[in-house]
Amino acid sequence: MPENKALKIELQYVPKEQVQRVWGLLSPFFARAVEVEPGDYTVDQLRMLAASGAHTIIVAVRAGTKDVLGAMAIEFLDRPNARIAFVVATAGKGIINAETYAQLADMMRSCGATRIQCAAQEAMARLYRRHGMVKRYTIIESII
Repeated sequence: MPENKALKIELQYVPKEQVQRVWGLLSPFFARAVEVEPGDYTVDQLRMLAASGAHTIIVAVRAGTKDVLGAMAIEFLDRPNARIAFVVATAGKGIINAETYAQLADMMRSCGATRIQCAAQEAMARLYRRHGMVKRYTIIESII
């Protein structure tokens, strides 16, 4: 059995007041995440947004330890008919599975979110679809 199938992972919220204290542990994960979509964010910008409270940081840790296995940054968007927890960056190996997705949904509900959305490359989109997410938009872009 692969190690991450047996691995128990807990998601934990990082209060904005603690972002600067733990950023050294998180920045390598976010460095990998921003490489996927260069130009959207830099690691320093994610840190600033998280420390200011504009983005929320969730870490995946090995259950019963402080071993950080991954991290995600979430921006809350208030729309007329929904409060969206929009995942702007995710990195870590094996951190999205049925159990952690259920934990994430519970955490986001407790923040008032009614939906979780993310912009994702196809590989990540396939992973999220396994947990009930569906394609809602196709985003296209032109730099002007």
